[in-house]
Amino acid sequence: MYEMLIGYPPFCSATPQETYKKIMNWKEALFFPHEMPISANSRNLIQSLCCGAETRLSSIEAIRKHAFFH
Repeated sequence: MYEMLIGYPPFCSATPQETYKKIMNWKEALFFPHEMPISANSRNLIQSLCCGAETRLSSIEAIRKHAFFH
């Protein structure tokens, strides 16, 4: 979803090792560039999928109920 809206993967790097580091450090690595504005609902859904397990949307039903889809 991030790639479709922004135009490149959220943790894009020159090497697989750098990509892995960004994924593991997602709190600092995940950002939304100002030059590619997206809706608040889009941003919130992406953040609800790329977060810690305790707050992550945990089921297809929870994802389908998100405001982005309504």
